[in-house]
Amino acid sequence: MKYRILSDLERESFRDEFIHYLSSNTITADDWVKIQRESPDKAQHLFERFSDIVFQKVYEKMKYLEVFGCDYAAFYCIEKEVTHVYIIRFEPKEDESNYSAFETKQILMGELPIAFSINQYKKANDLERELIVHDLMDKGASSSAGEIYLQLFAQTQA
Repeated sequence: MKYRILSDLERESFRDEFIHYLSSNTITADDWVKIQRESPDKAQHLFERFSDIVFQKVYEKMKYLEVFGCDYAAFYCIEKEVTHVYIIRFEPKEDESNYSAFETKQILMGELPIAFSINQYKKANDLERELIVHDLMDKGASSSAGEIYLQLFAQTQA
């Protein structure tokens, strides 16, 4: 297994795709019921393979990820060969809650008077790109359109 098994909720949202996956493997609905009953290991293996296919396709489409903490925000651009990241360090919030994307934008635009520093890093990918995306998502990152990353990139290139 390359990634992880789809959760029950995720599984339900990919129900039609799973049926198509089974049929492309010449497994009918009756066959699937029989496999689940008589060969649970085989059923598990089929579902693991399907889960990997789903995650692979989803991760291939993700380029920008972001993580928000109580005293930092990190913005990633994950390319095939290299990962770029901007890490912004803030004064911690008094209530120790995480900063939001909106608050981060306000800080960067000077609308919130909070001291911050920005560090930029670039690292050659030592794993397959989609495995890096998976690892970051597992650690709490979320996919983004890259708005803040691109803003930071433009500022550092000027």
